Amino acid sequence: MAGQRLRDLAERRTDKALKAALMAVADSWSETTRHGVPFGSYTPDIADRRAYDLRAEQARAAQRQVAGDGLERVKEALSRLNELERKTHGRS
Repeated sequence: MAGQRLRDLAERRTDKALKAALMAVADSWSETTRHGVPFGSYTPDIADRRAYDLRAEQARAAQRQVAGDGLERVKEALSRLNELERKTHGRS
């Protein structure tokens, strides 16, 4: 849901660099949530617990990697936004 909202907001931008940066943020958000460990009331049997824990740790590791990349995309988008603001309002 948040990824789609970011895409919708990005689509309304006229600055191509900002639009591309926001789309990259949206893509990172969507990919991060895809790697999330399912939550709920599922409790695996003891025999399955090690395999479940291993899969969960691998999913969390992938999620951390993608989230770190996503933070870089956010920094790029904010840099572009600041650049545009300086052009519009001048240096402060």
